[in-house]
Amino acid sequence: AKYFISAPDATNSRYEVVEANVIHDGTTAYITTFGSVSDHGTGLATYSVGISGNDVQVKVTNITNNSTVFKFQRIAIDI
Repeated sequence: AKYFISAPDATNSRYEVVEANVIHDGTTAYITTFGSVSDHGTGLATYSVGISGNDVQVKVTNITNNSTVFKFQRIAIDI
C-alpha cells in the first residue's frame, strides 16, 4: 500500500507531508518513507509497521508531546 501522511503540529506551527510504501509477507511488514516535505529541520514523527493478527498496522511516534493529528490516505495495490 502507498500512504500519504499529513501532520500539522499547530502548537509549534510546524507542518509535514510524507509518502510511505508498506509491504508484507503475512508474517513481517516493511515500511519506507520518502518524499517528506516539512517546514522544520527534522521530521515530525518516526514511522514503523507491525502485524497484529490479520492486520498490518502503521505506527507513528511523535517527536514531541504536543498534540498532533496525523491524517492518512491509503492506496492499496493488489499484487
